[in-house]
Amino acid sequence: KFSFPFEFKLSLNLAWLEETEHSDAQGHPYSPQLLFEIGSLDSWGRYRNEGYAWAPLPRTPGRAHLRLTSVRPAPRSPIDELCRAFIGSSLQISDLTYVGTPAQSATLVSKYGFSTLPSGELTVTLNIAHQSHVTNQRSALEPGAKSQHISSSVYLLERLSANTLLSNINNVIEAF
Repeated sequence: KFSFPFEFKLSLNLAWLEETEHSDAQGHPYSPQLLFEIGSLDSWGRYRNEGYAWAPLPRTPGRAHLRLTSVRPAPRSPIDELCRAFIGSSLQISDLTYVGTPAQSATLVSKYGFSTLPSGELTVTLNIAHQSHVTNQRSALEPGAKSQHISSSVYLLERLSANTLLSNINNVIEAF
């Protein structure tokens, strides 16, 4: 078993989010994907690709336990399997996003003809915190105006917060 704490920060540009291809029909942004490439290095220095796994990043804050099934490309010939066992080389995917949903494609991707073998499970524990800072801006056309101009991105952020709140309330009710 291997365990190592990783910490990273994701920033979201609300102007980018307003473009239609970055959100679903309800106006929610597509969730970022966690893509994993699992490898091994043995005592003789042979590196093998053990598999690939992916999961969408959960939208709600809190602790999330993900159990991901990993797959690896199936060998095309017995020679490929022998190379994997004795030399350490293995078939690899050139574009890692192909494991999940590639960025340049629609939400439904055909992977017909791409044969894989199951290669194990990956357990991931995430601690997610959301933080947002939105300020009201005065209209650029009327610098001395008393009214505040609130961009549509603020409304989107409020909608996301309301959806998260309702989801959390529903989770608590279901628990009882």
